[in-house]
Amino acid sequence: MSAYRFRRKHRALPFWRLLFAVIVLACIVAWHQEWIGSIVRGQVNRWFLPRSLLDGRLTLQPFALEPDAAEPPLVEGFQLTVSPEWVRTVLRGSPFPGFLVPPGLVKHGLMTSGSVFFSDDDGSDYLFPFYVDVRDDVGLVPHIKVRFPASYLNVLLDDAFADDWTERGEYLLGSYDLDQRIRFDRILVWTVDTDAARPLYPLVFRATATGQLRYRFRDGWFRARVTARVRELTISFVLIPVAHPDGIGLDYRARVETLDLRVRRMPRWVERRLAKSVRSSLQRSLNHRRKRERLARQRLPLWLPMALSVDIEIVNPEDPAEESSSLCHEAAFFAL
Repeated sequence: MSAYRFRRKHRALPFWRLLFAVIVLACIVAWHQEWIGSIVRGQVNRWFLPRSLLDGRLTLQPFALEPDAAEPPLVEGFQLTVSPEWVRTVLRGSPFPGFLVPPGLVKHGLMTSGSVFFSDDDGSDYLFPFYVDVRDDVGLVPHIKVRFPASYLNVLLDDAFADDWTERGEYLLGSYDLDQRIRFDRILVWTVDTDAARPLYPLVFRATATGQLRYRFRDGWFRARVTARVRELTISFVLIPVAHPDGIGLDYRARVETLDLRVRRMPRWVERRLAKSVRSSLQRSLNHRRKRERLARQRLPLWLPMALSVDIEIVNPEDPAEESSSLCHEAAFFAL
C-alpha cells in the first residue's frame, strides 16, 4: 500500500494586494502623524493663496505655522484667536463631516491674515485688516480683539442713529429742531461674564467711553449750540441667546449707567440737566424696538458655541487730551 503525502499549496499574495495594503497602512500612519494635514495646508497655500475675492474687496493671505512665536500685538484691525479644541467642537456639531479634516491641519501656532475693503455712503474708502490665530491656551472661549480709529465708529453712528438723534417738535413758541451728536475719542469694551459650559448663557459686556457732545437747538426765535466734553460714559450690555427651531436668535438689553459732562462756563445744574437728557436719549436709542426686532430676526446655527471673550479699543490717532483743552469745553449761545 503506497502512501501519499499531500502538501498544502502556498500561493504568493498578488502584488497589487500587497501594494494596496502598504498604501493603506502608510495613509493611516501619515494621518495620525499629522503628515497629511501638513501636506493639505501646503497645497492650499500653493494653489489657492493668496487670493482676492468679491471684486478685490476681500483678500486672503497664505497660512503660516509658528508654534513658538508669541501672539503679535494688534495695532489696527480685527483679530480672532481660537483653539484647536474649539475648532473640533464646532466641526463635531456642524453638518460638515469633521472626520474628513485631517489631524494637524488646524494646530497651535497656525495663523493667517487678510483685509476687507469697503466704502460708506459718502464715498469714503476704508481698509480693515483681520488676523486669525490658533493657540492652545484659549480653550473653548474664543477671543476677539478689535482696534481701529474712532473716526470709523463716528461715521457708523451717524448712519445708524441719524433718526434717533434728530428731533422735530412743537412747543409754546412754535416748532423747533433739536440735534445731538456724540463724537467719541476713546471706547473700551470687554466681556464681564461668559460661560462655555452653558450653551445659551447670556453674554455680559461693559463699555467706557470719552468724547464730545454737540447739542444744537433751533426754532423761529433763537438757536443755541453747546459743545461739551464727555468725561465718562459707562454702558452695560447683555446679549441674550434664544433657541428657536430654525436657529439661535439674539436679544439684548443696554443700560447707560453713568454720563459725566463738563461744559466750560456753565453752571453745574445745567450740566446735570444736559447729562440727564442725553443719557435718556442715548438709552432710548440703544434699546429701540425696531433695532431689537431686526436683530431678533437673524439666526445663528444651533451648533455654534456662544461663549465669547471681547476686547475692543477704539481711539483717535491724535491725542484727545490736547483737543479737549481747546475744543471740547467751549459753549456758545447766540440769538438770531
